[in-house]
Amino acid sequence: MAKQHCNSFLVTACTAFAFVVLLMRVGALSKRDNAYKHEEPRQLADALRTMADVAVGHCDLCADNWLFILGSYHTGSTTALSMLRSIPGTELRGEHGGVLELEQNQYKLLIEAEKKVKQQVTPWSSNHKADFHYLKCNAQHMMKKIILGKDMATMLGQTKVMGFKEIRHNSLQSLRFIMSLFPCARFVFTYRENWNVTIHDSSSPSRHETVRLGWRQWRHVVHMVNEWFGNTTALLPAENITASRYTEVLQRLLGLKDCRYTSVLHENNHEFRALMNSTQISPLEASCETSTLDFRLSEERILANEVAWDALEAVVTKACKANSTKCKWE
Repeated sequence: MAKQHCNSFLVTACTAFAFVVLLMRVGALSKRDNAYKHEEPRQLADALRTMADVAVGHCDLCADNWLFILGSYHTGSTTALSMLRSIPGTELRGEHGGVLELEQNQYKLLIEAEKKVKQQVTPWSSNHKADFHYLKCNAQHMMKKIILGKDMATMLGQTKVMGFKEIRHNSLQSLRFIMSLFPCARFVFTYRENWNVTIHDSSSPSRHETVRLGWRQWRHVVHMVNEWFGNTTALLPAENITASRYTEVLQRLLGLKDCRYTSVLHENNHEFRALMNSTQISPLEASCETSTLDFRLSEERILANEVAWDALEAVVTKACKANSTKCKWE
């Protein structure tokens, strides 16, 4: 009688829970200058769908347009954040401590435990495998709450693109994990093509060397990932921060064919930092239509990407062994 994900009692309970939350939300909105009256029914339905999906452990991992800006130390990621935030209906959060690293570590432990699920009389034994899709749903929901905060219920209907900028997810393993959580997301990689440059700050020479080695490794990672996943990734080298380069991101990566940038919010001084141009209000042309924006990939494409990650991991592992180095899949 039990169903695969939720028996009839739980379905009823989940539905009831969703409606209770919905009623609480309607009441709160009615007390706030009747804001509820101006909300479109579709937005309300989307909010209800999201709450119900999380409650019963189902969700469409490609229902939202996710955009991530990933970089390394002083590679222009803040410039990219300022530029891409100017897209209408876009909510991008800045650095937040790389919370998905914690999720990734938990996944590693759980995957190892899954290998022992059917073993009898061990501390790791279990009769059932974990529902990883449910865990991915929860991870997406958590990021929505981090990005949109307490206003998530009302902001979801107004937001066309959401995501974040972070400098802590800079390994192949981290990128694969994030792409598994957000299989239809778009990724902008900021990096330094010329990693061996003079660093102008007060930190120690050893710190400078560590930074340069980080730039070198990250450059290798982003070129490799872009080569294998060019349709969903874009490279933004710090040496080429231009309006035309950002326009290419808009049109090719995001599909905003009628949008273009006329200026850059930061200016690269060809040294270590980018300088803020405080006189610039918006780098976009006056018109930029995002109402039909959709990052969704076909199921075949998502599956092909998973196979490609397996192949890429095999290539990297083989190269490490062939060179007798101590590198690993990371």
